[in-house]
Amino acid sequence: MRIAAGVLMILSIFGGSIWITILHELHIYGIPVFLVFIALFIAVLGGIAALRRKNYTLAFVGAICSLLFPPFGIPALILLVRRESEFKEGEQEGEEEEEEEEEEQV
Repeated sequence: MRIAAGVLMILSIFGGSIWITILHELHIYGIPVFLVFIALFIAVLGGIAALRRKNYTLAFVGAICSLLFPPFGIPALILLVRRESEFKEGEQEGEEEEEEEEEEQV
């Protein structure tokens, strides 16, 4: 489910393009468009973090930002929250690998 959440957050780029098109057609430029770009960027970064099983906080913030881009945000957030434990497992595995590397270097 973590992978599905990451993919949905990355796919929110299509929802972001819809928002940008709507703002452009309404002749709204500047700060609103910039805010959409920032939220879209954070959503994509969160999707990448979810796929790599790194930094749950970034993945969660990305899922929150992807809520702005329907229909991808709500399922991404639900799937991510249900699989928070996968991130903790990944962090523990990463710490064990680092310890093994340090032991090999010594």
